[in-house]
Amino acid sequence: MICLKVVIKLGGSLITDKSKPYSFRKEVVIRIAKEIKRAIDEKIDLVVIHGGGSFGHVEAKRAIDIYGRISNETISPIAFSMQELNYMMTSILVSNRIKAVSFPPHSLCVNLCNIGERFSCDLKIVKTAIEKGSVPILFGDIVYGDNFCDPAIISGDDLALMIGSYINAERIIFFTDVDGVFLELGHPETILKEIRLNEIDSVIKKASIYNNVVDVTSGLLGKLKKTYQYLSTSSSIKEVWISNGLIEGNIYNLISGKTVNGTKIIP
Repeated sequence: MICLKVVIKLGGSLITDKSKPYSFRKEVVIRIAKEIKRAIDEKIDLVVIHGGGSFGHVEAKRAIDIYGRISNETISPIAFSMQELNYMMTSILVSNRIKAVSFPPHSLCVNLCNIGERFSCDLKIVKTAIEKGSVPILFGDIVYGDNFCDPAIISGDDLALMIGSYINAERIIFFTDVDGVFLELGHPETILKEIRLNEIDSVIKKASIYNNVVDVTSGLLGKLKKTYQYLSTSSSIKEVWISNGLIEGNIYNLISGKTVNGTKIIP
């Protein structure tokens, strides 16, 4: 099956070394770009989202350490660090003849402070870019608060699921530096190949989630919770994948509709 519309999220742990501030994995991203180019040449509509890794997460943690919370004073340094990472990402994609266009989320989204619907994003321009043959590039970012709300960080995971629902994507893929979701950390044989929507709660309670460095957006645990929220309300998304983007071929194969080693979440 060839997916007509696909959203991928490249985790911060994949494109940076999260244990070293401001470390960009250039060679990894070059290889990823080649796989993306190969896939989109098969006439697949694609949106690429990336995490903050050792750029945005470092600045966000520093801001919390200084101010005790994300505040208006922290918008500039966090936004700048993410745009710096995004520039490096987009440069490599464009140099590989991918029609990548960056859309900073702080210019599209606001924090509503609501528990049920925390962020509001105007995604019409993203959809237009796809229709015009571009590959939109977005990223986890700090966004302004609406009215009296504080600013907040919208994660790449949120954006992937939100955009996937908006454009009626058939497949959303989270590429990380691990193979998927495991019931027991360090035991490859316990990987969960498939999780149904109604099983997510029990999986969250049982599974050991890999996460050995600070991550202000909750890591794989957050991915499962957010996937549950979006799959519960979206009729278009047929499957969500969590797979290892460090393994050569995984990115091309999953974008082009094939199956690889990883965890597939289905309604």
